[in-house]
Amino acid sequence: MQNVIEGLRLSHQQRHLWSLQDENIMYCAQCTVRLEGVLDVAVLKEAVQSVISRHEILRTHFLRLPGMKVPVQVITNNAKPLWHYIDLRAQDSLQQEAEIKALFKRQQHQPFDFEQGPLLRFLLFSLAKRKHILLINLSALCADAWTLRNLVQEISRAYTACLQGERLFDEPTQYVAFSEWQIQLLEDEDAELGKSYWRQCNHDTAAAVTLPFERRSLGRREFEPVTFESMIAPEIAERLRVITHTYDTTLAIVLLACWQMLLWRLTGQRDIVISKLCDGRRYEELHGAFGLFAKYLPVHCYFERNLLFGEVLEQVQESARAAYQWQEYFVWEGREGMAEGDAGTPIGFEFDMSPAQWDTAGLSFSIDSRYINFDRLKLKLSCLQVDDSITAEFHYDASLFRHDDVQCLAEQFHTLLSSVTSAPEVMIGDLAVLSGTERHRLLVLLNSAQIDYPKDVYV
Repeated sequence: MQNVIEGLRLSHQQRHLWSLQDENIMYCAQCTVRLEGVLDVAVLKEAVQSVISRHEILRTHFLRLPGMKVPVQVITNNAKPLWHYIDLRAQDSLQQEAEIKALFKRQQHQPFDFEQGPLLRFLLFSLAKRKHILLINLSALCADAWTLRNLVQEISRAYTACLQGERLFDEPTQYVAFSEWQIQLLEDEDAELGKSYWRQCNHDTAAAVTLPFERRSLGRREFEPVTFESMIAPEIAERLRVITHTYDTTLAIVLLACWQMLLWRLTGQRDIVISKLCDGRRYEELHGAFGLFAKYLPVHCYFERNLLFGEVLEQVQESARAAYQWQEYFVWEGREGMAEGDAGTPIGFEFDMSPAQWDTAGLSFSIDSRYINFDRLKLKLSCLQVDDSITAEFHYDASLFRHDDVQCLAEQFHTLLSSVTSAPEVMIGDLAVLSGTERHRLLVLLNSAQIDYPKDVYV
């Protein structure tokens, strides 16, 4: 007699990610957590195991039977994570940092066994008597950025409970309940209104946004995600905060509008659609849940040279608001011009704020660094606000972009931010994109070679 396998359908986010999964193994969610104080390693492991017991998605494998194109979620009763302990106490701080960064990067290339597991890994680095780093790595099928924050916070809670011989009693929302609700919602007759919104938007034109320095690709290509990080100057960050108050908007909307504006200036394409990260947790019941809820939603803006920055902000804010309202009805499969596994809106944007620190039983937990990749975007701007500073990370596909070109793109973004925040009332076509150095380099290049550049790139 054959064993009966009880499997549940994937959510639409998981299904989309699975269509990409075979191409590259770097779809994961990982972070490093700084632990400062007196750490009991045995209690930490007990706390982690108790959290795993509470959340089914941390005990989920993905099984694809013969003839099945898409797997099912199979929840196991006894799942244990993979643990490694690395003692770095004999090294100085620079050596420790280099070792952790190297292993952080290396973990992104470690494949997961989706059928057997484990899909959750921990590396514990000992730096000093009262200082440790915990590296957490999950398959992106099981986690997004919000999940990582929830996981760290709940481990800190469970750590205190284990020290006191107690356990956490509140009942969390399970991911399979969300995925089934999501599937039923899209199958309901009332879903036609939401689906029609996305059809009418015609956002699939976003796939045609091609930057002047982008390499042309023939057929399917290897996905090679790389990150370039830069800091936004403190004086620009301060002026950005003034802009948000002046226009009664958010820092995320201002940065997104500037990102879209830069792409318009570089491509000359008036319709610019960007994939804006949406956390997928519109309802309070989902705030404490674990799993892959996030998705990238198309946000549209139409540009003309004589528009004012405030008018651009209004467009972007309204488009982002509508996308958020209809987020549950956006799916990738079956959209016009898109084969399953393709990114429908391949240039992205996301914004996040520094996560809080959790203090418990003489031990503090704080997230130091993160890497979350659950979609195939050829280029993405990720902005992180930490207190009064703003970091801009440019994530790009190295098979399409050179490092020097992305570095130049980052400089152009900073120049545009400086111009916008210095004179937000001028027409957007008059805002500066090129620094003095870049202007000189480009003029020399234009005079020395025949290169086709968009007519709307004003130097």
